[in-house]
Parts: sequence; structure tokens; C-alpha cells
Amino acid sequence: MRARYYGFPAVVLLFGAASAVGDAVPSAPVDQDRETIERLESLRKKLPDIVSSWRKEPGVGSLKDSSYKSELRLLRRICPNRAKGVIVFESYDEEGKPKPNFSVHLTIFLAYQDGCWTTESFEVFGWSSADNFRTPYATLMLAIDEISKK
Repeated sequence: MRARYYGFPAVVLLFGAASAVGDAVPSAPVDQDRETIERLESLRKKLPDIVSSWRKEPGVGSLKDSSYKSELRLLRRICPNRAKGVIVFESYDEEGKPKPNFSVHLTIFLAYQDGCWTTESFEVFGWSSADNFRTPYATLMLAIDEISKK
């Protein structure tokens, strides 16, 4: 069996058609992806202040105590329009030593919709993860939603 030679014009035609198809793909997803990343970075910068303000509100309970320090440990996209954030409330004793049994991990799930990141759900792990302690965290979700729409 002998290989066929299609010649130079056929190769140029083939590659020219492939590049024309590539140019026809719309660039909107790239622009939207960039927008979601920029908005998430904006939210990342605002979150420490949101949490700090939330901890001063009535009804937050012992997380209001100065023996707790909050830290945003993670905020990243898990798919193009979803993100996950983890805020850790570390507990410390009077001597400044960590009390890991009293720390709280708050995981927040976000969705990007209509130009802003909004909270979908949250999970609380730690000493205050019982159902009767979920209400203060719900108010934090509202505060995140309110700041995110601006």
C-alpha cells in the first residue's frame, strides 16, 4: 500500500479551516470567568471586615469573646460558578495557648449568580455545631450576601 500525497494546498486548506472554526467560538465565557474571579477576590478582601463586624452583633454568643480569633483559611472556586470558603474561629485560653477543642470551623458554599457571589449553604463544625447555635451563622450569611451585591 502506498501513501497518498495530498500536496501543500490541501494541508493549508485543512489548517486554515481549523483556525477559522477556532475564531468562531464566542469569547463570553472567558469574560464571565474573569468577572467571577475578580468578584471572588473582591469578596476575599472584604470578608475579614464582614466577620469582624458580625462578631460585634448581639446574639453571636461566645464568638464575641476576645479569646476567639477568626481567620479566613480558604476561599476558592470549586467550579466556574461555585466557591467554598472556610473561616476558622480559634479559641485561646488566658495565657494565649490554643484550645483546639473549643475552635469552630465554618464552611461556606457560594454560587455566582446575576453578577455577584451569594451564599447557598454553610456547615459548622466544632463545639457550637449544635442546631441551636446555627442562627448566628445564618446572620453572617446574610451579611455576606448584602456586601456581595454592592
